[in-house]
Amino acid sequence: MRIYDKVAEITQQSEKHWFYDLWGQNKDVWRVEFQVRRPHLKKIGVDGLVNLHDFKGDILRELAINHTSLRQPTGDSNRSRWPYHPLWQSLLTAISQETQTGLIETFQPEKSLTYVLDHQLRSLYGDLKGLGALLSVMKGKNEPISLENIIEKIPKLLKSKHHSILWINDVQKRMDKRRMGQ
Repeated sequence: MRIYDKVAEITQQSEKHWFYDLWGQNKDVWRVEFQVRRPHLKKIGVDGLVNLHDFKGDILRELAINHTSLRQPTGDSNRSRWPYHPLWQSLLTAISQETQTGLIETFQPEKSLTYVLDHQLRSLYGDLKGLGALLSVMKGKNEPISLENIIEKIPKLLKSKHHSILWINDVQKRMDKRRMGQ
């Protein structure tokens, strides 16, 4: 999250004074930016610009209320009881005008599983690249081994590591955890 004074930025850096005409003022213009990375958005079912636009009010509400806030200090030792700073109150008012869809209620567990699958496939793909590099160097090759050749070699390479009973037990434990949302 970033908060900064746009007027100070213009004065000190960009000299884009024409913004004052656009805003109709040359003081008290603040910018508040939240940065939410793609993996977090995918976890909650946002997988494109259309979804992001549909859920922006919910996402902003969550961030401005439950994640971060700007407050005015008081004598209270519990900062969560401090009143919102006027700038933050203004932000909350602006966010309240955005559509509220109930993002949490529309959370789809299968989207989460899709996200985990995508993450594990990317990880596996990276591991296969590492295995390809290792096998190529071990065999004294100058050219990298192809993905297809690695996939052909996997059964033989894993044979000494695989134990049927352990496999079944471990996979079952992981299935149970997934079903419980872990």
